[in-house]
Amino acid sequence: MLKKLLACACVLLLVLSLASCGKTPADSAMNQTTENASGSGKATDIDPDSMFSDSDFKDVSAETADAVVTLNGSTGTISDPARGTSGAVVTITQKGIYRVSGQSENVTIDVNDESESGNVYLLFDNVSMQTENEPCLRVSHADKVILQSVGKNTLTAKFDDQDASADGAIYAKDDLTLSGSGALTIQSGHHGVVCKNDLKLTGVQLTVAAAAIGLQAGDSGRIADGA
Repeated sequence: MLKKLLACACVLLLVLSLASCGKTPADSAMNQTTENASGSGKATDIDPDSMFSDSDFKDVSAETADAVVTLNGSTGTISDPARGTSGAVVTITQKGIYRVSGQSENVTIDVNDESESGNVYLLFDNVSMQTENEPCLRVSHADKVILQSVGKNTLTAKFDDQDASADGAIYAKDDLTLSGSGALTIQSGHHGVVCKNDLKLTGVQLTVAAAAIGLQAGDSGRIADGA
């Protein structure tokens, strides 16, 4: 059973404003109005079951992580060097479950799985990140990234330089799902969440305070659950 589902597939960039979600049966097809490039409305039948996969809802919070990312000041450390690199940029290079914890300044987590080996689960466990002109989380290459929030997590990107190419506190070139039972607060001097492919929300208490766009999706934006 999904909660109230909003699904929009657009040719152009889709800008979403997330409010709250109430309950409704998932197996009742929705009649959703989308806008085409000329701005005219077109009614389409949407099958909720085709909008999401099991991985979008999978809870990995109790599972053993394949690696742990520890944030500490100006650096981040990944526990398994075979799965990525440490430093001011923590790079994750393959599928798996990664538990992220700690506090950092000017550290970026970059998912760069060029082979697109499978789902990358980022379990954010009471994380606090702050950056100047880079995203806190960047998805350079991946099959899909699922960011699951546990506890209270805060991502702050100041973006004093408005010409930054990756201009969101979270900037994803591939599919991104935001989920979890915890809270995720995003503060940005430019955009909040930028996803060039499919952006899905399947849980999480999400708060976005952005100077420009809060949530931006390139291919589609799909909301199944959350607040």
